[in-house]
Amino acid sequence: MEAILLLIHIAGFFAILIPLWTLAPRANAKDVFTTFNNGGGWNSEGTSALVGILTAVISLTGSDSAAHMCMLTFLQAIVEFHLTDTIP
Repeated sequence: MEAILLLIHIAGFFAILIPLWTLAPRANAKDVFTTFNNGGGWNSEGTSALVGILTAVISLTGSDSAAHMCMLTFLQAIVEFHLTDTIP
């Protein structure tokens, strides 16, 4: 069952990726990396960029993220011990 779901997942990935890759409009590298769009109507492009990366930053701020980041290190037992002490 897992193998069938894996094949469906891979097929779906390529079924979405290939049309997007082939049908997407082309732009040169300068436009891609130097042009910013303030679509939210913020006061500045800097504010717009910071609001845009907020979701990525929030996912790294919880106490759970520390456990995931050091899961395979030698500090795992120490961090897990201290995290369980902080949870009421």
